Amino acid sequence: MDLLRKTPIGKTVDVVYLRDGETKKTKLTTISESDYNLLDRAARNRPEGRGKFGYESSRTTRLANGVRLDYVETNGPADLFGIKVGDIINEFDGVPIRTRDELLSRVYRAKPRNSVPVTLIRDGQIMKIPVTMGRN
Repeated sequence: MDLLRKTPIGKTVDVVYLRDGETKKTKLTTISESDYNLLDRAARNRPEGRGKFGYESSRTTRLANGVRLDYVETNGPADLFGIKVGDIINEFDGVPIRTRDELLSRVYRAKPRNSVPVTLIRDGQIMKIPVTMGRN
């Protein structure tokens, strides 16, 4: 984070990181905090709204293989499409999920009324369930 803070705004840098034991590379362009806040506000205020999955981020548990849901809202999108308490979400809309923040971010980015594939583990079995997102 210190290196990132010292990087001039607008500079593109190469980033090398480790994910699932594999070395990956990407590029990152820094932006100012005010630009970030504008982008975040625009996403929050888009006309179609944020996605709603029907769970509470604070009622999840991070595990080595994903995020376990410790609460599912009755009649919320997750419940209506078969997601259950105890399910371990390890992929949301094709993106691996490792933390509650990653899951929350993906839920908010999903467009309401769109179907999102959710990969989960239930009782040791891997399942892929399409969930039509609600509006938050």
